[in-house]
Amino acid sequence: MSTNSVAAPKTTPFRKEFVQFLFSLCVAQIAVFVAAFVATPQHFDADKAAVWTHLLLALIVVWTSWFGWRRSVETQVLDESGPFKRAAMLALLDIVLVVMYFVLIRSVELTNVEQGKKASSFAALESASARPESRVLLVVFGTFLIWDVVSKGRLSLKFWSHPDWKWPVPSVIALLCTGYVHFAASGVRAESVRTTVLFDMALICVVLLFRQAKEIQNLFLAKRRAALDAGQLQKLRNDGIGTLVLSVLFVTFLVLAMRFAMAP
Repeated sequence: MSTNSVAAPKTTPFRKEFVQFLFSLCVAQIAVFVAAFVATPQHFDADKAAVWTHLLLALIVVWTSWFGWRRSVETQVLDESGPFKRAAMLALLDIVLVVMYFVLIRSVELTNVEQGKKASSFAALESASARPESRVLLVVFGTFLIWDVVSKGRLSLKFWSHPDWKWPVPSVIALLCTGYVHFAASGVRAESVRTTVLFDMALICVVLLFRQAKEIQNLFLAKRRAALDAGQLQKLRNDGIGTLVLSVLFVTFLVLAMRFAMAP
């Protein structure tokens, strides 16, 4: 039997297994909130629509983030032999992001969720507002910005001279859009359910725009290495159309929210 051995490739088991477990807990937490809300009387009333949009926002954030995270884990095989290795730093940022997803889920206007379905302890509804969600998403996209820089390993004062300097652009755009939504929601003295729903829909558009911009960015990076084939060109066109539609929807929801907020 040959004694020659092949060196094992560097892997990231901790980042893959532990963070994936945290994502599963996030989904379970959303399911707990949905079940608690469905147990409330008149949960389909119009004045409770903001709870549904908050839960939908949380679900879309976790769902899209999981796909993006899985791609990064599959395409980046890094050394995590020490706490100061790049893989360990990325794992820490992953954990911070998932913790913020828990905070986002807990910001839904429901109380007494853990008490179950007893008739005397239905989940109580609080006043609707999009400010907590927009505040959490500001932290999320700020963390994504740091994650982009760390994942590329480009920590230089002359970052613009490197061909990958545009890598964090989707995070910056999402951060600015979310900041504007937070500023607009904070300027409303008393948010109605209608304005809260519209602000939530605008935030959902920002999350989807961020992921769409990431897809377009990946195609442009692939184009820099080799010419795109017909399938990739078609995907680029479709992603461009999707980005345009989401941008129009974002502006529409934001304008309508501000209009209803200023209405007497």
